[in-house]
Amino acid sequence: MRHSKYLLFISLTAIGCKPVAYFNTPNDVFKKEAVVHLLNGTVKKGEISIQFETGYGTSNFISLKNGAAEEKIAIDSVISYSVGDEHYYLKKVDIDLNGSEKLLFVKMLTKENSRIKLYELFEQKKQSTDGQDHFSYFISLPTHDRLQTWNTGSRNLVPNFDEKMSKIVEDCPALANKIRQNSKGYFITGLMLSNQKKVEVLLRIINEYDDCH
Repeated sequence: MRHSKYLLFISLTAIGCKPVAYFNTPNDVFKKEAVVHLLNGTVKKGEISIQFETGYGTSNFISLKNGAAEEKIAIDSVISYSVGDEHYYLKKVDIDLNGSEKLLFVKMLTKENSRIKLYELFEQKKQSTDGQDHFSYFISLPTHDRLQTWNTGSRNLVPNFDEKMSKIVEDCPALANKIRQNSKGYFITGLMLSNQKKVEVLLRIINEYDDCH
């Protein structure tokens, strides 16, 4: 037992000396290998740290470490970063539907060349007021500026999703008609509680819009 406690102490000491890299959310990352894309076209690689949710870092910079060198990169110069096959874009998001926007990284769920983009924001339960994990979803349109998004629960889309969304894709009459008629798999209501269902509907519409000629 004494030997086990000694090994545990050594392990904890080692962890304390060298913090373990982690990825909790797109906005709470520590020393994960990443690729960062900047507005000036530069691509940088290194261990990325983003502390927007912890309260320990600043919301004005991200950190990128290469060996002993650590670079602070101004947030307003960043387009996106990727970890593995996942891509995270800097966007202004209205999480609480109150008009107050935050500048955060969100996961892109659509293809890079999609005309309408769909993004996911994951917030850990320790950061939320009700102690629950939260997923929020946002879209950006071809007419939006680089950072602009709409919360999928906002008045830009619901209520009257059939009218509002069909107007957005009106240059694809067949798709717009499906949405306008509330065809199965092409409508969202304010009472739809399942995020999975909303995402399925939006991805179906986005993919069909991309394929429309």
